[in-house]
Amino acid sequence: MANPIVWQSDLNVAASVAANGSSFIAASPEGGYIVGYDEGTEISQHAYSSAGVYATSILVDYTNNEESSASSTYLKNGFVVTTWVVDADGAGSLDIYFQIRAGAAQNYLLLTGPVHANAVTASNVETFPVVAPLANGNFCLAWFDSGNHIYSSAYDLLGNSLSAIWPVGPINGASPIYQGAARLNLTALEIGGYAVGYVDASGAARMSIFDHQADALVTEIDLFPGAGEEGIAGIAQLADGRIVAAAGKAGAAGLIIRFFSEAGAALTPVTDLALPGVDQDEDLNPRIAALHDGRFFIVTSAATEGTADSDIWGVVIKADGTMDGTPFQVNDPILHGVGSQSAPTIATLADGRVIVSWTDDQSGNGDIWTKIYDPRETGLRGGATGLNDDWYGTAFSDTIFLGNGKDTFHGGGSADFIYGDAGSDTLHGDASDDRIDGGAGADVLIGGIGNDIYYADNAGDDVQEIPGEGVDTVRATVDYALGADEDKLYLLGAATTGTGNGLSNFIYGNANANILDGQGGADRMYGDRGDDAYTVDSTGDLVFETVSGASGGIDSVFASANHTLSNNVENLTLTGGNINGTGNGIANIIVGSAGNNFIDGKAGNDMLTGGAGIDQFLFSTALNAATNADTILDFNGADDFFRLDDAIFTQIVTGFLSATAFQIGSAAADADDRIVYNAATGDVFYDRDGVGGVAQVKFANIGAGTALTAADIFVF
Repeated sequence: MANPIVWQSDLNVAASVAANGSSFIAASPEGGYIVGYDEGTEISQHAYSSAGVYATSILVDYTNNEESSASSTYLKNGFVVTTWVVDADGAGSLDIYFQIRAGAAQNYLLLTGPVHANAVTASNVETFPVVAPLANGNFCLAWFDSGNHIYSSAYDLLGNSLSAIWPVGPINGASPIYQGAARLNLTALEIGGYAVGYVDASGAARMSIFDHQADALVTEIDLFPGAGEEGIAGIAQLADGRIVAAAGKAGAAGLIIRFFSEAGAALTPVTDLALPGVDQDEDLNPRIAALHDGRFFIVTSAATEGTADSDIWGVVIKADGTMDGTPFQVNDPILHGVGSQSAPTIATLADGRVIVSWTDDQSGNGDIWTKIYDPRETGLRGGATGLNDDWYGTAFSDTIFLGNGKDTFHGGGSADFIYGDAGSDTLHGDASDDRIDGGAGADVLIGGIGNDIYYADNAGDDVQEIPGEGVDTVRATVDYALGADEDKLYLLGAATTGTGNGLSNFIYGNANANILDGQGGADRMYGDRGDDAYTVDSTGDLVFETVSGASGGIDSVFASANHTLSNNVENLTLTGGNINGTGNGIANIIVGSAGNNFIDGKAGNDMLTGGAGIDQFLFSTALNAATNADTILDFNGADDFFRLDDAIFTQIVTGFLSATAFQIGSAAADADDRIVYNAATGDVFYDRDGVGGVAQVKFANIGAGTALTAADIFVF
């Protein structure tokens, strides 16, 4: 592929402070990182979020004596171990100390230390310690000794030594050689041990592998026999378990790369990697970061051919030892100009991105710079940690299951599935069509651009969208109200109440007795099974019940606007002012408001209540005494009217009913009678031919003894 993407450009993390010295980086298992450096006689180290934003400073302190040459690492549980050199007597008698601090969630609280690591070698001058996490959650240290030795040891979380303080490299009689300001390379191995890279007195790059559990040296290796390498080799363990080593090649502008098993057995291939334009006499001292997909990322400082201008170079190498892309300059040539760029370090962040730091001495103060790259070629798959993860997704489709902590995740540019699990998480889908599930806890879910789907399972879940970011859907197992720019809502599981917003929403109920309210906009509400209740506030609101009969429940609409019941919905209550309510083909209960209502039950034996106001009851469907006779529960002749459709009542002249066409009694009295009212029973009949041969048909009941006259009936 092309060279890795620059995720964050060159960032000066220590501008123009006194005597910064070289830097170190530690990548947190949660996603952030630490950058540290010497600052005068003190050590500065600062924690950054995974976005590359400063979070806090982490104190490194022993006494008021001079402190220098620090190195830090995060352990698997998020603790931070820092080791450094202390001039305890102020006279150059240098010793190695370390401290253990809790992680970011506990504000890096000091737990253990400072602990004197080199007590058994305290008579010598100890320098340039390095620290690495072990696979079992503990850690190991290695450091230079003025007696041309390198020592290492392993420790537990309380600072107790787990092994002897081992001299590195005496197995073949070739003592290590002090390398000035060059740091050792220390890498923990998945089998439980660790490897130390160094240079012996002959200039050969070597590696010692230790098993701290057996308290034993496993093997000691000449990394590049006969190759004429220069400087300390960079070493790292790859995703497939192999160890890779890289060193500058003497007399050639490039690197030599070699692979080993975890036990130290040499493997193929051996790769010579040219760095075009680099001075062939440069001492490269490369550093390596293993990538999650089996590749690895090398950085090194190298002078451009024919100049004294040292730059930082990077290259990504495939698992087979060949280049993935081409070598590239890390430091921005325009930003940094002509000046000495040196001492690069590198670490792979928890989400697979890579951070590089280095020293820029243009100002004479040794400024420390960082740069973040994204070398990932596929989307993230699988789980994170149980800590407070802070990750960024890839440009590809990610499927990520975060752990039990308070997690933050940004999905990137493709369609992602993000699951937060327990904890109160903040999950960003960013671009494209994402599926975001916060899991347990009160989560903040932010989809970004695209047609996103959210899963809400906590009443405290907060879905956030802004206008123009797509058609977004919430699937809720708890009662839920759509936020301002969410479009669709599905109720799942035990959820009962779904509420819309000012948009035209789609709201879907479940098998429970749902309460659905679209709020503003022309909404579509689907109830499914259960005794559902709908709130309608717009003539554009539509209610759908797809399940008929008893299995569909008894459903009710509460309308503040004109509304017609759709199929399979039983009840309608008008809550607005002067509005109309219309039934459907089944037996409905329709209740008017305090205003003036038009109420039409349509087919079915309906129960109608007008309420206060001047109400008009419409009859506009084919008459049937058995299946389509409505009951009006509060008819008041002083205010209310019958409105009869002349398409049904064909033998009545339109307008108010003539007194000669109205008869009180049990049957018509003459040929002109068309409406017969039996005051004893309250039944109202239509007789199309009066005393002729066609039987009268009951179409309403207003209650026995209720007053009714021809003036209360209007035909249209």
